[in-house]
Amino acid sequence: MGHMNQSAHLYRLQQIDSQLDQIHTRLKQIEKTLSEDSRILDARKRLDECHRQLEKSRFRLHNAEELVRHLARGALDQTGGALAHPGVIERHVVGHVVQDQAQA
Repeated sequence: MGHMNQSAHLYRLQQIDSQLDQIHTRLKQIEKTLSEDSRILDARKRLDECHRQLEKSRFRLHNAEELVRHLARGALDQTGGALAHPGVIERHVVGHVVQDQAQA
């Protein structure tokens, strides 16, 4: 009886293995189709461009934040630690950011 049970398990294992092979073959076909689909390729290109734009924007933001810190330090140094006109820094920074965006 044990031999029959073992044979049945081996047969079932072969069936499962065969099904897995079929699934892997189908997955490879789907991956090939997707890799050749121009819509997918175009979407990947657009995504890459968005990532590049995001990195440029992060860089400009970092530069603007550094400029604000630099200007704030300079304004504090010039006024002995008190800002007589706090809005001056913001207007100056906005001017630089607008100028940077126009150059980009």
